[in-house]
Amino acid sequence: MAKDSIRDYSASSSDNSDIQSVDISEGCAPSGLNNAIREVMADLKDVSAGTVALETPVADTLGVGTTSPARTFSVESADAIPSRIKSTEATSSVEIGDSTGSIKIGSGSSGDIKFFTGGDTSFANHTETVTFPSTGGITFNGDTAAENALDYYEEGTWTLTPADSSGNNSSTTIDGKYTKIGNVVHVWCPTITNMVTSNMVQSTSEILRMTGLPFAATNANFVGSINMNNLTFDTGKSQISATTVGSGNYFRIMKQGSGVNVAFATPSDCVSGNTDFINLTMTYMTDS
Repeated sequence: MAKDSIRDYSASSSDNSDIQSVDISEGCAPSGLNNAIREVMADLKDVSAGTVALETPVADTLGVGTTSPARTFSVESADAIPSRIKSTEATSSVEIGDSTGSIKIGSGSSGDIKFFTGGDTSFANHTETVTFPSTGGITFNGDTAAENALDYYEEGTWTLTPADSSGNNSSTTIDGKYTKIGNVVHVWCPTITNMVTSNMVQSTSEILRMTGLPFAATNANFVGSINMNNLTFDTGKSQISATTVGSGNYFRIMKQGSGVNVAFATPSDCVSGNTDFINLTMTYMTDS
């Protein structure tokens, strides 16, 4: 076979009898050696310039930066970014597959990061399942609407502090927990035993506030579940619930019953040092 590039060279020296059709067999003309060397140099330059690629090496393992690769292909480096895969095509992707199917990861022309699953072993028929939009958040199943992106998750603690509407706080507080997913907040709080209200204004015009919600509610239409001991009820009212206040980081205790108007609990409804606030569970929405 003619040796037209470095890929055609043979590992058996006796098989290398020409270079680019220049005869270098035994007894060749002396001028052929000069010409052959020039052809070898041209072949090497083709490889250096990338116009002729080297054959892919065949090995059980391949290591870059290591002589003992831990996997079939291993890259080890002291650099903060040890590897890079880059394409000049705007909709390129990376495919990963096994004997049962394949997945695809790509940015798409919008700069999003998209995960496609459900592909077959021929790396086809993928379905977009999860997207990280360049504008932030996470969307699912090909949804492109920014308002549908899940863009926030947080959990933590908050301190419930009873107070009157004039700003006088109780000395009795309790820590609760919350979880915020997107614009939805779920709060929980355990029992406040023997709640002190003696330093609050004892007037029916004062509203008992439970302050400290981790995020302000969007409006006053969110209701939660609570229980209380030793709370004075108005005539005909036998039920209570927690209700938010729009743009406020507190909730009120609403008293209600059949055939009567609702009212809000006041500090004077409580027996200071004796009334117990027993658990709160509430879910509400916020703009924060």
